[in-house]
Amino acid sequence: MSGWRLITGSTGFLGRYLLLNALQRRENVAVLVRNRRGLSAADRVDQMISDWERRSAIIVPRPVVLPGDLLVDGLDLSNVDRKWFQENVSSVIHSAASVCFQETPRGEPMNSNVHGTRRLLELCRHSCVADFHYVSTAYSCGRVDRSNPILEKMHSEDGPFGNIYEQSKCQAEHLVQNAAGSFTRTLFRPSIVIGESESGYTSSFNTIYSPLRLAWMIYKDSIQSPPTEGQLLAGLGLSGGESRNIVTVDWVCNMISALTRDPACHGRIYHLTNPRSTPGREIIAAISRALSVRLDHPNATSPSGAGAPTGLAEFQAHMESYRSYFAPDPIFDNSNFREQRAAIECPVVDEEMLTRTFQYAVNREFKVDSGLPLTPEQTEPRRQLDWRVRDDALVQRAAQDSLHQGIIANSSNGKNVAETDEVNERCSLASVLRITLAGPGGGDWQVSFLSGEFKVAFPYNEGEGSIQFYSTAASFRVWLKSDFPIEDGIRSGAFVLIGGSRHLSEISRLMSDVRRAILAAETQELKSNASEAGSSKSPLNNLPVGMLHVN
Repeated sequence: MSGWRLITGSTGFLGRYLLLNALQRRENVAVLVRNRRGLSAADRVDQMISDWERRSAIIVPRPVVLPGDLLVDGLDLSNVDRKWFQENVSSVIHSAASVCFQETPRGEPMNSNVHGTRRLLELCRHSCVADFHYVSTAYSCGRVDRSNPILEKMHSEDGPFGNIYEQSKCQAEHLVQNAAGSFTRTLFRPSIVIGESESGYTSSFNTIYSPLRLAWMIYKDSIQSPPTEGQLLAGLGLSGGESRNIVTVDWVCNMISALTRDPACHGRIYHLTNPRSTPGREIIAAISRALSVRLDHPNATSPSGAGAPTGLAEFQAHMESYRSYFAPDPIFDNSNFREQRAAIECPVVDEEMLTRTFQYAVNREFKVDSGLPLTPEQTEPRRQLDWRVRDDALVQRAAQDSLHQGIIANSSNGKNVAETDEVNERCSLASVLRITLAGPGGGDWQVSFLSGEFKVAFPYNEGEGSIQFYSTAASFRVWLKSDFPIEDGIRSGAFVLIGGSRHLSEISRLMSDVRRAILAAETQELKSNASEAGSSKSPLNNLPVGMLHVN
């Protein structure tokens, strides 16, 4: 049975919004993420979501994390992860991309945007994926006759293009449309994407933010006043009548999420663009206002004053490379999008909204608000439930012994029942439970006690009669430590049981198995590490994290 949605680019600007939207809706969602900068893929995802939870005061579940890399053949997936993808993922939102306007020595953006897309499509061809959604860009049209509307149709791969990024996205669109496989293909083409419409929050300061960032870097430590609106226009060689098509990240996210959920909307091309383009004079005015508020030095001199032209001259020299950011946009037809029930009006991006957006960037000094660095504790449920990943025979045997002793200790209550009969009775129970824990250190697992073997595995899809145990990682940690009855946790609201109230006693017994297995694995790790002379490592440091393998 399938029903999981995979999102790529989930740690990126737009991808994180798509992921968080899905998690808030309690959808079955998985992500493909690289290990990077000393952090595992799961740690990176947990840190990103935890930052958002601190900012929004909302706790959400964690997705299934597939450590992988679009730049590696086979996506660098393990055999187990590949098998899980092929059997369970029915929908893909491919939002991962490299936003490089010039080719890098590592071959970007072509490596990520074209070859990475090809690798992902190849995996989808040999799976149960039914729907493939590709996040492209409205500028995949390249340098076209801007006197005519740009239609929601495929563009020529021959260009010409304004930069290699546009070319890479156009080529990727053709790969999606021409790939082998029976899945539907939907293309989303947003225009220039800025931060949230209300708060101005953003985790990326590219594209339209670049001129603002340059001006801020030049003038932040200068006693000169930042350039005026007129000086900015002159520096860019603009009249102010040029306009750009700008949309907010929350609106784009909501539209992609709504369209992907409606099968009737699949298989088309959508321009996610603003009916009202933003005039260049409003963009420049917002930049000037954001700079003047932040860089209003008490003893500042005008950049055009005698003996103080250095900052302005430097700014104008560097601005030459940013002229393309203000080249007038064509008119993007979005008839396909407007026909859909899910379509909602795009927020007007005017001087007021841009000023709020730019002031957020300047106030943050163009630093991503990542909160405190998150290093998951070894006692968090995600690490403790992941002990089975290693398939360590010693740990498995210790867990099985613990379960066996627990069964014997609680079996007869004085009755003369053979140990083997009681074990066989427990082993005959088809005890399977999905555990979903929200918040830092949480995750999504399937646990079972079948045929005498305790297993922790990937979560599967809910089916008829499926049972889900829902809580937060924090509450789960308290329960592991104190072992209060599951029934008490349900009555207090700390635990929620979905679809299993009739089997509460069996679920309570299985959760006791879970606790004993975790403690047994931890004890075995303590013994193992204690035998290492001079070892100063934490007992669980060797455990792989963030990955749950099917056994």
